[in-house]
Amino acid sequence: MVVGKERLHNVRQDSKRSPNQNNIIVTEKRRIVKLKAVNFELIKVLHRFPKQEGAVYRRELCIIDWFGKGPKYDIRGWNDDHTKMTKGISMTEEELRELVEASEQVLY
Repeated sequence: MVVGKERLHNVRQDSKRSPNQNNIIVTEKRRIVKLKAVNFELIKVLHRFPKQEGAVYRRELCIIDWFGKGPKYDIRGWNDDHTKMTKGISMTEEELRELVEASEQVLY
């Protein structure tokens, strides 16, 4: 099993009084980023897309089991040893079939 990292976002509201506008409260939203271990098992690499010149990550279509919830098809960028990843998309077999059908309609 390979362990990576995932970002979790919490939103915190901060209030400030604006000195120029007679006690009007200005609310700002800040994102607090916390890192959490991500458990996944890379079951199989189905396809590797060509790596763009100078890129660190290569996009791949894989079968991955995220958090022990069962295998799903996954498209995202990976470094060469699969220890770092980019944002991507995971989908069931039915969702992948729909994507393929939609792609055929758009392309052909």
